[in-house]
Amino acid sequence: MLNRIVLMGRLTKDPDLKYAKDTAICKLTIATSNPYSKDTLFIDATAFGKRAEKINEFFKKGRLIVIEGKLSMSEWVDKEGKKKRKHEIIIDNFYFADSKPKDEKEENSKKNEYGEYNEEYVENESDEIPF
Repeated sequence: MLNRIVLMGRLTKDPDLKYAKDTAICKLTIATSNPYSKDTLFIDATAFGKRAEKINEFFKKGRLIVIEGKLSMSEWVDKEGKKKRKHEIIIDNFYFADSKPKDEKEENSKKNEYGEYNEEYVENESDEIPF
């Protein structure tokens, strides 16, 4: 059987990164909609390991993301004895679906190829020609 899903949407809040037994676990929710209706779906997703750390590093609330993974379902019994179910996507791959936010672009443009900040041009304070 094939269990594969690809979704594109915006993060509804910043990703939540936690560690369990040295394994990174990142939980996130994306909002996605049908272009033919005004319905919006809120989809929970979870990434593990390096993927979890990278998602937490590069994505923030409002960023557009494409996730690819498999649909998973959890079942449990709540305190009142009622059966509960939750569907979520277990992320295998993710992709950037938008460009960097403007403030990140400006910040990175100040850095050189080694990730260091470039020195700003400072005018010579004296009236003398420097050569």
